Amino acid sequence: MTTMNAIPFTFDSTSHTFLTDSGRRLSVTQILNKVGVCDFSFVKQETRLISMDRGNSVHCLTQLEDEGGLNYRKVPKWLRGYRKGWNLWKKRSSFQISSVETQFVSRFGFAGIIDRTGTFPPSVFLGPGTSAVIDIKSGAVPDWVALQLTPYAVWAAGDNPAKAQYVRRIALRLSEDGTYYVREFPCCTFRLDWARFMSYVRRANADNQTLPECR
Repeated sequence: MTTMNAIPFTFDSTSHTFLTDSGRRLSVTQILNKVGVCDFSFVKQETRLISMDRGNSVHCLTQLEDEGGLNYRKVPKWLRGYRKGWNLWKKRSSFQISSVETQFVSRFGFAGIIDRTGTFPPSVFLGPGTSAVIDIKSGAVPDWVALQLTPYAVWAAGDNPAKAQYVRRIALRLSEDGTYYVREFPCCTFRLDWARFMSYVRRANADNQTLPECR
């Protein structure tokens, strides 16, 4: 899998802003939020905050785990099941991690953070390709996640849509009880998903106003 980024940028984690020499770039999920694809306005504010805190905690936990910086004894008990599920899936799938929480800016006018890129041994995890982008979820995996993973696949394939159709798009939902749910989006829908996402990029960039993440 090719990983590259020829566009210099700075990232403000507080406002989740990607700033390049030519201006601000909206992230993938900010774009999907802006065009109403992943609109959570109907969810109570308290519920949203709880879900966001849980998601951020799970992402931080798995990042530390994969980077070798996790002190398991200091992990709260309610989070340990998420770690168990993540490690169990990696072991069963033989997924080999290439990058962790990678920030990028694409030449196609969007930015983002990819949870994981990596590969599967063909003999262990059969499918149309061995390269993959993984998005870690601690809640439901709705249909729009296919659109989230599509531009991630493009960047992971060297910012090349023609090659990206062979990158597997996988969402992994981790649960508190240590179980997991895998949802893979088919390669045959990649071209349509890419066309849809790029139409959203053009709409969102017409009125570039930063919105919250859908993560």
